[in-house]
Amino acid sequence: MFTGLFVHTLDDKGRLILPARFRLSLGERFYLTKGIGGCVFLLGEDSWRKLAEQLMKLSFFDKNAVTLQRLWIGGAEEASCDKQGRLAIPLSLREYAGIRENSDAVIIGIGNRIEIWSKERWDKVEGGLTPEAIAQAAEQLGLLEGRFSL
Repeated sequence: MFTGLFVHTLDDKGRLILPARFRLSLGERFYLTKGIGGCVFLLGEDSWRKLAEQLMKLSFFDKNAVTLQRLWIGGAEEASCDKQGRLAIPLSLREYAGIRENSDAVIIGIGNRIEIWSKERWDKVEGGLTPEAIAQAAEQLGLLEGRFSL
């Protein structure tokens, strides 16, 4: 399970140091794809395979299914880290996420995936995480009605 938030600077070749504890859990190969909200999703091979299989079971006559297939499968790249623990993020994904060379990026563990954000976009997302917004999200998901237990 991926947890924690880290800020690292993208170098002039579009590489980002991936935290060691994330690298250990990811293994040798993993996948990068376009994420919801303008970030990059990073998924381990097993999680990627499960997501892709679920998406491919959806009807290609369904507009929403096709949209997600295009976003996540069509926008995906297989990746690995170099010996220094750097991840090269493809230009297409950097452009999608607004991550520029020589700028800070936020790397956040979200359970079964990692999200990579431009610092500017993450600051906006985090700014919207008000106590009221959090309570509203929990209520809409039924977490305040006892459907969620620890």
